[in-house]
Amino acid sequence: MHNKCTRYYSLLYTLIAGLSISSVVMASPPTAYYVPYQLSNLDHVLIRARINGHGPYTFIMDTGAPTVFITPKVAKLCGVTKDNKGWGHCKEFNVEGGLHASDVLCRVEEPAQLQGMNSMGLSAEPLDGVIGYTFLSHYKITIDLSRQHMRWIPVQYTPLVGEDSGLLGDPAIEKEAKQVDRTMKNDINTVTSMISRQKRAKAVDRPLFGIQWEPGSQPVIGSLLKEGPAELAGLRPGDRVIRILLPGKSAKNVPTQEAARKILNGAVGSSGVVVVVLRGGIRMKYTVYPEVGGM
Repeated sequence: MHNKCTRYYSLLYTLIAGLSISSVVMASPPTAYYVPYQLSNLDHVLIRARINGHGPYTFIMDTGAPTVFITPKVAKLCGVTKDNKGWGHCKEFNVEGGLHASDVLCRVEEPAQLQGMNSMGLSAEPLDGVIGYTFLSHYKITIDLSRQHMRWIPVQYTPLVGEDSGLLGDPAIEKEAKQVDRTMKNDINTVTSMISRQKRAKAVDRPLFGIQWEPGSQPVIGSLLKEGPAELAGLRPGDRVIRILLPGKSAKNVPTQEAARKILNGAVGSSGVVVVVLRGGIRMKYTVYPEVGGM
C-alpha cells in the first residue's frame, strides 16, 4: 500500500510540473502565525481552514503530498470549479490562526487513503482534504508536539516541481496515475469490508481560550492571545492554573499542562468556564467565555 501511495504521489508531481503554483499571495509583511492543530486517532496532524468563506474544514497536513487536495463535495460547496485535468483555484484559503492566502492551487480529488480513512471511520473528524507541498513550502513551520500550536512564518519561495514540464497532460502518465489510484481504492474497499466500521464521534468545533503555556509540563500561562477570551476574563501571564470547572461538571484539579488541555478542550458551546489560578501565592477565580471554532 505504501509503495502504491508513493507512486501515486510521484505521478502527481510530474503532472504538476509546468503549472502556475506560486499562487499563495501574502497580503501583509511576514509575521508569525500560531496555527492550532490536533492529532487524529492515527496521529495525523490535523489543521482547519475556511475556503471562500465556507467551513471550517479539516485537513491532514502532509509534507509528503505534492499539493493541496480538497474533496469534490467540499469543492462544490465552496464554489471551486475544476478544469478538465482536475485542477482548481481557491479564491480565499484561510488557515485557523489568522493566516490568509488567496488564489491557491488545489487538486479537486479525494485521494484513496483519505477515502479509506473516512469510509472506515478511522478519524473522529471527517477529513475534507490534504494540505501539501505547494502550500506548505511558502512557510517556515516550527512544530513542537508538546504544544497546542505550530508557528508559521511566511517566506518568499517558489516551490520546486518536476523539471520536465513537457510531460504535463501526457495521456499515458494520467492513465497510469488513475490506474494506481483505482488499485489503491480497490484494496481499501477490500479492507473496509473485512473491518467493522467504528462509530465516529460527532465532530465539534474546539473552543478557543487564547492561552499559550510556558515551556515544560507545569500548567503556567506563558502568554495570552491579545483580546482573546482568557485575556478579557482577567487571566495574566505567569498565572498557575490549579483548578477548572466546566458547566454542569465537577471541578477538577489541574496538576499538569496536559490535564489542563484535556479539560479545556472538553468545553462545549460558549458557556462560562471557571478557572482558578495562583497569582503571587493568592488564589484567584475567573470565568472565561471561550470562542467556539477558533477561527
